[in-house]
Amino acid sequence: MTAARGALTTAITSLDHATTSDPHFVRAWLQLAQIYRDQRSPAAAASAATAAQASSAQSSPRLQQAAAASVALNASGNLGAAISAAQQMLTAFPNGVRARTYMGAAQLEQGRFPEAFDTASAALTREPTNVEALRIAALAMIAQQRFEAAAPLINQAGNHGDALPEWKLLLQWLQNNMKLPDGSIQPANERIALSAMQAALEDASGNSRAAREMWQSLALEIGTHPQLFSAAGEVLAQEALEAALVEDCGVVPAIAGSAENYPLGASARFRVGLASALCGQLDRADKSLSELTSSFPQSSAVQDQYSPELKAVIQWKRGNAQAGLQTLLNTRQADMSSFTPYLRGLIHLRSGQSRDAVTDFELLLQHSGSTVLVLPMMYPLAQLGLARAYAASGDHGNSASAYAAFLTIYSQAAPNSALATEARNSAVQ
Repeated sequence: MTAARGALTTAITSLDHATTSDPHFVRAWLQLAQIYRDQRSPAAAASAATAAQASSAQSSPRLQQAAAASVALNASGNLGAAISAAQQMLTAFPNGVRARTYMGAAQLEQGRFPEAFDTASAALTREPTNVEALRIAALAMIAQQRFEAAAPLINQAGNHGDALPEWKLLLQWLQNNMKLPDGSIQPANERIALSAMQAALEDASGNSRAAREMWQSLALEIGTHPQLFSAAGEVLAQEALEAALVEDCGVVPAIAGSAENYPLGASARFRVGLASALCGQLDRADKSLSELTSSFPQSSAVQDQYSPELKAVIQWKRGNAQAGLQTLLNTRQADMSSFTPYLRGLIHLRSGQSRDAVTDFELLLQHSGSTVLVLPMMYPLAQLGLARAYAASGDHGNSASAYAAFLTIYSQAAPNSALATEARNSAVQ
């Protein structure tokens, strides 16, 4: 790790020393799990949460329940179990803040944004400086397109030791008409999550070359840090998926193969599989689907989103679009927190059901906050999908307007970008 990431390394090293000196230091294990979760290192987060639970046998009931909630969030991925453990904590300790942050984090992942905000607000009533509660509340506001309410929450976190820079940058992008503010991209950052957000927003702006360099540099850097090893797989999996989404399938096999050199969490395994499926590399997609179900049997995201979404794309790519659409019916309840509407729109569009595709893409565009929390690039690509769907249905006026809107966001694309060229040629009637 470079010196630019020194504070993160120092925090991890300090907590590692604490757990080495006292393996039963449950609070230190819980802090490590939270850091690794924030920095997109799922294997390390799962290991720390599991260690917290293993070392909590002689601890207070409150810490035992906290460890159980952390395991549910960070190891098994069972969001229902995380909420249940948090509820048990609140039954015994009604004023608990940690319980509310675990519950709010689970609700946020479930797409229950108003409830997540209420839960985080209740935590902040009791501890106004709790950064995790501020993060949950801010993201719940972003998801509901209440950007003006999210800003002071992020600023308040900065006043208490954690500026949440990745979420601050995303919010700035949203409030700046999906354009990166001048000077917002820095060559090195203390937080992995911030660097990943920067790369994602470059991709969403069409600057795929700069994004590719950022993804690769970040993966190389963090891949040398033992505790953050799995984060390298996470960022490479996202790079592979973003390349597949812009139909740059020639680079996907190599990037996906590189990602598989690291331990992959459920999200990364899904993204490798989805990238492969979208590009017709169905053997790797089949492997990813099998590993999702075998390696993450309790994961709510796998059961409710990742497995059916990946299965649907595989079915579509094998020539059975209707089976794919039927599979996606089972994930409709996760529309606001998943890839489902976008994938449904793609399948509708490519199978000649353009009016249904219009509905799917409009849903994503009408909920910009929740759409970009899933993946920033999904918003401009939904705009592109809408333009194509209108064109396929014969509505060339609305198609031209949608293409023009896509170009406004995708403004940093190279002159020879296939997507930008298509949009430029179609945006003028």
